[in-house]
Amino acid sequence: MLNSLSALVIISVVAVLVWVMRIDYRSLRIPNKMVLLLLAQYFVWASLTGFSTLIGDLIAGAVLFLIAFILWLFRMMGAGDAKLYAALGMFIGFDHLSLYAVLLLLVSVVFVVLIQVSRFFNTSGRLSEIRTSGKAPYSVPMCFAAIPTILLRAFA
Repeated sequence: MLNSLSALVIISVVAVLVWVMRIDYRSLRIPNKMVLLLLAQYFVWASLTGFSTLIGDLIAGAVLFLIAFILWLFRMMGAGDAKLYAALGMFIGFDHLSLYAVLLLLVSVVFVVLIQVSRFFNTSGRLSEIRTSGKAPYSVPMCFAAIPTILLRAFA
């Protein structure tokens, strides 16, 4: 169980992730300062919990970063997304990677369906722009899947 300071850090992490999604959705950019803020929040949270899962968290961050880095090399993902994955992996932790993978799959399918369905509503909004450009804000499904995973890890 978390103490109130740890809970406050986790709530602030969720707020930062929502902000990252908003920025990326609008501009297809993830500022480095947001990733650095998440990493700083992780180390504050880890210190409050006694660094008991540090090794597993670092492994999770490295695994997700490595996957994203390979996708970046093949121009399938942006560099900001790859960096964000390192921070997300540390908050998700090694023990919760499988839950995150399942949620990411589900959220990604919903996101793709929303993008495709937007053509039937004859809108000129952001989803239509994403569909026609083929450039997607990957942080949206990444963070939507990460938030419940992080909350479950922190509060369960």
